[in-house]
Amino acid sequence: MLKAKILFVGPSGKTVLANFLTESSDITEYSPTQGVRILEFENPHVTSNNKGTGCEFELWDCGGDAKPPLNKLKLVHSNLEDDPEEIRMEFIKYLKSIINSMSESRDREEMSIMT
Repeated sequence: MLKAKILFVGPSGKTVLANFLTESSDITEYSPTQGVRILEFENPHVTSNNKGTGCEFELWDCGGDAKPPLNKLKLVHSNLEDDPEEIRMEFIKYLKSIINSMSESRDREEMSIMT
């Protein structure tokens, strides 16, 4: 089984989005994440290159402290109230791209061992 780690960084709102995407419990009141919170999950819509190999994911929900600077990262605007399923579908596409890259890398490694 493949394993992947995904890092959530940004100024605020990551915990609510992480809970939604991993179908975890709801947060009822705002409390800033201190350090990092790790959510482990599987997604039945994501397999390795149609081989049926599953994947375990770790989503690292990082605190939004102003130290270190985040100005070089791509900003993705999202709003769970406007279109939550679009956000979920984009996240699934992202998970699939991660798994495809990992699977291709593993296949290349196996081929290099065989030759």
